[in-house]
Amino acid sequence: MLLEQYRKKAQLYRTNVILTPLGDDFRYDHTSEWDAQYNNYQKIFDYWNSKPNLYVEVSHCFVIVARYIVMLSVMLLAWHFC
Repeated sequence: MLLEQYRKKAQLYRTNVILTPLGDDFRYDHTSEWDAQYNNYQKIFDYWNSKPNLYVEVSHCFVIVARYIVMLSVMLLAWHFC
């Protein structure tokens, strides 16, 4: 179900990079919260990547929004000039 939600979300983007906000203003003030979230997502992504029949290849990068915008800008500029 989560994979299908990501697939639907990906259809709204021009690039193969999507933004998936996690948490809220009062999350991740303890290292254990961040570690748990990261480890859980890593397990999910590893599982998806291990199943060729799902037709998905996930590589991920946990970043702050400002970094995501820079990454997206670079990709869109490259796409625009190709």
